[in-house]
Amino acid sequence: MADSPLPARPVSDRVLDAAIALGALREQFPERTFERVRALPAGWASDPYVADDRVVAHFPRNAEIAEWTDRAEALSEFVQVHLGSRMAVPQVLGRGKPGEYFPHEFLLAGFIPGLPLDDPAVQASEHLPEDLGAALTHIHAVSTAATADVRVT
Repeated sequence: MADSPLPARPVSDRVLDAAIALGALREQFPERTFERVRALPAGWASDPYVADDRVVAHFPRNAEIAEWTDRAEALSEFVQVHLGSRMAVPQVLGRGKPGEYFPHEFLLAGFIPGLPLDDPAVQASEHLPEDLGAALTHIHAVSTAATADVRVT
């Protein structure tokens, strides 16, 4: 059986930097006070920015990916319901609409601080293998029938 390559990372259809991300957050969530943002490592389909170390905005890379926002929100809620009592799961807090600063819908979620495992300065916990094993056990214990509503196979 031949290995199938992963699909290429979607290309961005817009410029995004900290100033644009902050402007989009302030425009879309005027009831919140945002002082500063910083980029997190890019995801496959989105560019996340953490604001004030309390929320993360997930900006989709292009219009096609932005069409997945409903599904991304449903998946996030599904994971929260099925795994949120066993592990930290970011909760969706809001949804930005296309605006002056950013042309697509995006999700705002709670920020869960962590440590990057690829940083040589970070010493991994001696419990990391057990913690990862427990997380995988919980993930694989979710009923496959429960995943039908969010189209996860």
